[in-house]
Amino acid sequence: MAAQADTIPTYNEENAGGDHILACISASPTSGHVLEEAAVVAHMLNARFTAVHVQSDAGRPLSPKENATLQENIERAKKAGARVVSLKGQDIAYEIAHYARLSGVTRIVIGQSAFSGGRLFSKSLTDKLLEYAPGIDIYIIPDRKAMPRLDQGSRQKPVFYLRDLISCILVFLLSTAICELFRKMHFSEANIIMVYILATVVNSVITEHRIYGLVSSLLGIFLFNYLFTEPRFTLFVYETGYQSTFLIMFLVAFITGSLAENLRAKARESAEVAYRTQILLDTNVMLEKVRGEEEILSASLRQMEKLLERKIVFTREIREGTDDKDGFEYFTLKVRDEAIGSVGVDGTQDPLHYYERSLLQSVMGECSLALENDRNRKAREEAELKAQAETLRANLLRTISHDLRTPLTAISGHASNLLTEESRIDDGTRREMYKDIYDESLWLIDLVENLLSISRIVDGRMQLQMETEDLRDIVEESISHIRIKSGEHLLRTAFGEEIILIKGDARLLMQVVINLVNNAVRYTRPGSEILVTCHREGPVAKVCVSDNGPGIPDAEKEKIFEMFYSLSNTAGDNVRSTGLGLALCRSIIDAHGGEIHAEDNIPCGSRFVFTLPALEVNMHE
Repeated sequence: MAAQADTIPTYNEENAGGDHILACISASPTSGHVLEEAAVVAHMLNARFTAVHVQSDAGRPLSPKENATLQENIERAKKAGARVVSLKGQDIAYEIAHYARLSGVTRIVIGQSAFSGGRLFSKSLTDKLLEYAPGIDIYIIPDRKAMPRLDQGSRQKPVFYLRDLISCILVFLLSTAICELFRKMHFSEANIIMVYILATVVNSVITEHRIYGLVSSLLGIFLFNYLFTEPRFTLFVYETGYQSTFLIMFLVAFITGSLAENLRAKARESAEVAYRTQILLDTNVMLEKVRGEEEILSASLRQMEKLLERKIVFTREIREGTDDKDGFEYFTLKVRDEAIGSVGVDGTQDPLHYYERSLLQSVMGECSLALENDRNRKAREEAELKAQAETLRANLLRTISHDLRTPLTAISGHASNLLTEESRIDDGTRREMYKDIYDESLWLIDLVENLLSISRIVDGRMQLQMETEDLRDIVEESISHIRIKSGEHLLRTAFGEEIILIKGDARLLMQVVINLVNNAVRYTRPGSEILVTCHREGPVAKVCVSDNGPGIPDAEKEKIFEMFYSLSNTAGDNVRSTGLGLALCRSIIDAHGGEIHAEDNIPCGSRFVFTLPALEVNMHE
């Protein structure tokens, strides 16, 4: 069986649809086929999958081998992704059908060894399932692994009153034949009486209603009086002790029927407790997954409706007690001793019982705890965003105060020398000073542009002005601002003729392209070639900025996108950088739902690539 377990498909409950498959497992080897076929059906229908095992008090204890087989089947069910439920009761079919109705099961899968037909004195498991759950499809797994489906006609509710009556008659016919044999063998009347008492007990057990036990007791008294007391074949008796015998037979039947009914009631209660406990566990797991007040309230209300099988409403109005107008009973929902609304339960048909109230309070408690945890989570996130924003502001101020001093000092010094010593400065030196002033001015412009873009980040969130744009126009506009700054570098572009529409903030995306090209200019030698391409690949628009410079070490490819980190910190060269440009690029691209990364440019150099979700282009004539 271990080898067969590998053939069972794994089922994922998170993506389950509206169907619910229930597989009946036991210590029978056929359960392996049942699990396999049920798992296939659940996988094909994307349905919820449950495996149920019923422990019958009336059955004999399992042998060690059978118990090992049962445990193996349970483990196989868990491996297949099924939720394993154990029930306990005398009537296996009733427990399965009752749990199926409460759990919304749409299909029951059982093995051929789990039922047998043609029995005279008790219904088969299949017949009982059809009787108890006529609206549920039943699949039978025979030994050859076929899977015939019972048609709609076979699922009609049988006339079980007639069958029970026939069973009673057959039991008494057999009992009468045995008693007649005892009479001819000259057994005492006590033995005959015990046979009819036994027949009454049997009828009380095999029938579903207490009335048949009472009928059996009366029929047993009648047959014993008519056939085996003197005078025979009359309803008269000579001995006065027979009246007490008849009374005892009647009481035995009545008590036996009462005990059977009580056992069935206990079984129903056990199934309901198992179902409600499972709902409470599911509620806890579900509330851990959902986020937001509306989702938590919606999930909680659904679980309350499943648990109580009543209509549940929620209102922001604080109400308590029963409303005579709509018939709903309202309970206040509180979070941290703060009332946020009221949960109303439909009580028009039947008022809530104490046990139902306790179940409702349990789910409301879980809901209140989930809402409190959600508030705490949001408070932590807001605190973290504020802390990040404060850290960002502090780092920016420190960086600006440090990095602005150097270019401003250089510009101020050159300007002072040109004003005071212009006549003594030769043309070559003057051109170098003008060039330094120009370069420092460009660096300041880059810094100011990045700072203006960073100012669009409020409390850790990028503020976007989204419009439908042609990405080629954004890239071309960005290049027009760079050509003057590129100086001695060769800047080329390669665009396709296809229109590439995106949804984005054009100004911020221009800043991304400008930063990437400026980095290529800054970190490559004069005369290097920089290539900017823009094209579409399937559902995304792709922009690449390539150079043939020294490249970027693999260990640095992710670090360069961190705030205030730059290659100049490790390279030991004279390139000055604030470490803001690439970090800002990643923030902008992430806010647009895209991706950005650095890679090697074959045969040498680096290439920065970012992608954005592309829109479909509809051409109208």
